[in-house]
Amino acid sequence: MQNPSQADSVNLSDKDSSLEALRNQFDGTPYPRIPIEKDIKERPDLFYSNSIATAFYRRDFRPVDTAGMTVLDVGCGSGFKALALAHVNPGIKVIGIDLSPKSIDLARQRADFWDLGDRLEFQVLNLDDLEELGQTFDYINCDETLYLCPNPLASLKVMGKVLKPQGILRANLHDYNQRMKFLHAQKASKLLDPDSVPNSQEAIDNCFELLEFLSPTTFAKGNWLKTSAESKKEHQIERIQANYLLQGDRGFTVAETFTLLEQADLNWIGLVAPQRWDWKKLFVDDKALPERLNRTIQELSERQQLELIDWLAPKNRLIDFWCGHASPAGRSPLTEWSLEQWQTSTVALHPLLQTDDFHQALASSARSLRSFNLKEHFPTPKSVTGVNGSVLPALIPLKDGPKPFNSLVERLGKARPLNPLTREPVKKEHLVKTMKTLVQELEESGYLFVW
Repeated sequence: MQNPSQADSVNLSDKDSSLEALRNQFDGTPYPRIPIEKDIKERPDLFYSNSIATAFYRRDFRPVDTAGMTVLDVGCGSGFKALALAHVNPGIKVIGIDLSPKSIDLARQRADFWDLGDRLEFQVLNLDDLEELGQTFDYINCDETLYLCPNPLASLKVMGKVLKPQGILRANLHDYNQRMKFLHAQKASKLLDPDSVPNSQEAIDNCFELLEFLSPTTFAKGNWLKTSAESKKEHQIERIQANYLLQGDRGFTVAETFTLLEQADLNWIGLVAPQRWDWKKLFVDDKALPERLNRTIQELSERQQLELIDWLAPKNRLIDFWCGHASPAGRSPLTEWSLEQWQTSTVALHPLLQTDDFHQALASSARSLRSFNLKEHFPTPKSVTGVNGSVLPALIPLKDGPKPFNSLVERLGKARPLNPLTREPVKKEHLVKTMKTLVQELEESGYLFVW
């Protein structure tokens, strides 16, 4: 059964008027509202999700060289995400498209300001006309856009046509169960101000007035209370435009998301931030679950587990995922690997950690045996704030490139030959166990690639 928001949007009879409304909306308020001079280095929170290496590893469990790749940024807006893509993926060329001429103008100014005109190209183009570009792409970024398309299924099919056979598409949809308050508030705003121009000062003022005087117990007020009191006026206006007055917005359930991909003949690869969709967080203590309940959940497919979370605890605004034509490579979790698998495996740092600053900081902590905060260098959805200084020497060789797991164990043995308490030689089995635990944690958190 379709939720009301999706049903209304999919059955739009006047597609042209819908696109015109979107064009006018983002000509008036280009998104994101980030100054052109804002340095992308100040937003490390965007690095992990915009790393192409992250996406390909999640599908193929292998490193990938991004040099020479051509990337399409659909709904590029004012160009800040394209800037992020160019920054974290060396050697790529980004083509950004948007139906808003004003947004494209700002995106071009941003590229010129940062002297990236040779790597960033922007065009005014409707998503449905992608084939007019006359080329295919290694990676497509459709961030914060698909849920605004009049027909998301048709849009996915069009993007699929210009995606290379081994390419990857990132897209996301508003989660209907989490987004419900905003979707209802949007309908209420239209009902109360049917004649006001969307995102005009009049519409913003009227929405402010409504939100300020609503009872705290009303459905739409709850989310507004959390931030409005502390937020600056400009931020409040942006929140209103991006949520309460957003034109064309709609939400989708997990089940509807998977159905869209199946109908578009695209394979699900996985969530961009799976750590935020951990079913274990549904319970006070997942380790204390009755055996039957724990077994039942464990036996559910990934899709069914996500549906369970979506219905019981819809806390994520976006269903943010990667998909593509190629099927994901099957691989058992590292926690289930045999000793033989570990002994023949290879380990590498995430490419975004191959920097002089990171190498120097790692070496400094290793020399002093201080705990090392990886989050300071590369925040991920499940960042590790501290790595025990006594095991850091084993990671030093990775700065020179991928290394066999066994060589890291040997390095750890040289750095910790004796038990600090008993002064007896550390057994090989203990070194292997210690290294396995470290690599598992860092791989799950996105810092290491293991294959």
